[in-house]
Amino acid sequence: MDEKDRKAIAHYQAYPDEYVRRVIGVEPEPHQVKVLRAIAKPNARVCFIGANGVGKDALCAWIVEWFAYCHEGVIPTTSASDRQVGILWKEINYWTGKSRAKSAFEVIQRRMYKKSNPAAYAEGFKAASAAKMEGYHSPALLYIMTEARGVEEWGYQAMLKACTGQDNRILVQSVPGDESGEFYAIASGQRQRWEVITFPAAKKVSACRECDRQFEPGETSCPKCKATCYIPTTKLVTQESIDEKLEYGEESPWFIAPVLAEFVEAGSLALVTLGQFNRSVDRWEDMGEDPGWQDVLGVDVAWVGSNETVLLHRKGPLVKSIISYSKQRTDVTGARVREWLDAHPHGAVVIEHGIAQSGVIDYLINKGMEEGTNLFSVNVGGPAVEEEKFFDRRSELYYYFGQRFISGTIAVDPRYKASPLGAQLVTIRKVQRGDSKFQIESKRQMAARRARSPDWADAGMLTMAISDTGVMEGAIKEEEPVQSFGSYDQPDW
Repeated sequence: MDEKDRKAIAHYQAYPDEYVRRVIGVEPEPHQVKVLRAIAKPNARVCFIGANGVGKDALCAWIVEWFAYCHEGVIPTTSASDRQVGILWKEINYWTGKSRAKSAFEVIQRRMYKKSNPAAYAEGFKAASAAKMEGYHSPALLYIMTEARGVEEWGYQAMLKACTGQDNRILVQSVPGDESGEFYAIASGQRQRWEVITFPAAKKVSACRECDRQFEPGETSCPKCKATCYIPTTKLVTQESIDEKLEYGEESPWFIAPVLAEFVEAGSLALVTLGQFNRSVDRWEDMGEDPGWQDVLGVDVAWVGSNETVLLHRKGPLVKSIISYSKQRTDVTGARVREWLDAHPHGAVVIEHGIAQSGVIDYLINKGMEEGTNLFSVNVGGPAVEEEKFFDRRSELYYYFGQRFISGTIAVDPRYKASPLGAQLVTIRKVQRGDSKFQIESKRQMAARRARSPDWADAGMLTMAISDTGVMEGAIKEEEPVQSFGSYDQPDW
C-alpha cells in the first residue's frame, strides 16, 4: 500500500460518510451521517432509534463494508430474527455489488471477507446462542445488532463479553417498541457510555402544506384540503406512508413507534402491546407446524362501504394467511370461503351472526355447508360463555385472542408485520370497569376517538370461537397467507 492509499484510508477511518460517498457512491442522509460519524470513534457504543423506512439497514450495510475495508476488522451481525438477518445481508450484497471496492471482497451468502486479508470478515447469524455470540474476538471488532428491541438481555451480555479487544465497537439499531427490555434501557439512558441517536420519519407542522391554514389544537388534518399536519423528515419516507399510519390516531402505538420513533408506554390499556405483536412475528420461524392443528377461517364481512371484508386463516398457533377487500357482493365472499374449505376439508369457518353477514351464511348453506359442523356463526354482541368473567362474547373472544400474544403462544407470518392486523390490535383498548369483568371498547367508542374499524383484528378474534380443546379454553385455530391490502389476489389456498 503506497502513501496515498494510507492517507485515504486514514481519512475514511475518521469520516466513514466520505467513504460512503466516494467509494460506495451514494449520498447519505444527514441522520445517517450522524450515525456514521458516531461509529467512527474508537470503542464506540451507538444506539440508533429509527422510524420505519429511514434507511437503517442500508446504513448498516455501508458500515460493514467501511469497517472491513478501512479497519480490516471482524464484524458479527445479528438480530432476534433470522429473517431480519437476511434483510440486512440482502442490503450488504446489494451495496457491495455497487461499490468501487467490490473487487476487494468475496461475498458468499451471509459471509464477506477481504481478499487481501481473510481475517477481515463479516458474517450474519441469528441471536440464538450466547456461546456463539461471545466467540468473536479481534483487536478491531464491530458488533452490529439490527431490530435490537427483540433481542433478550442475555444477547446484549454475550455481545459485551465478546468486546475485549483494543478497539471493539457496537452498533444497535431498531424501531422502538414497548418501554421494556435492554434496548429500551440503553435508549433511555439507563446504561452508561452509549451515544443515543433518534430519528423520526415525520415531524408536526403548524400550518397546512396545501393552503397554509393554521392547524387548530387537536387537529391532525386540514378540513379544507384534507392534508395532515405531519410531513416527512427525509426523502426516504413518503407522505402517503405517514398519512396511512396517522389514520390510526396520533396516540396509536402504530404511529408513535414506527413514525415518531418513540417508545410506547408498557402499562397502556391496549389489548395487545406493540412489542407483543412484534414478538409474535419474530417467533414465526421457530414455531414449526403440526399437521394435526385445527384450521380455522375467521370471516369478518364488511357492512359499510369504508370497511373491509377480511378472511383470516389460523392453524393452531399460526396466523398463516389473510385476504382483505372491499365493495364486493356477498356471493363473492361466499365463493372465496367455499374455495378455502375445499382446500381445507377438515377446517372450520367462523362468521359473525348478523344482518350484514346473513347473505354470506345463506350462500354457504346453499352450497352444502352445515351450521355446527364446518360453519359456525357467533353473536359477538350477545352474552359470554363465561358470563361471570366477561362483559359480552366479543370481549371474551378478544381476551383469548389477546392472551395468545401476551403468553407467546401465537405466531404471525412476517408478511403481515406491517399489515392492519397489528395496527388494529394495538389500537383496541380495554375498558376500566368497577367490577371484575373484562370488557373491550365498542366500535362506537373507537370511532369517537377516530380509530379505524378493526376488521382484520375482528377476523382473528372470530377464530377463537373454535379451539383445539374446547369452546373457550383459548386454543386457537390458524389460517394461511394474506393477500394485498385492500384488493383481492387469487389466494394460494
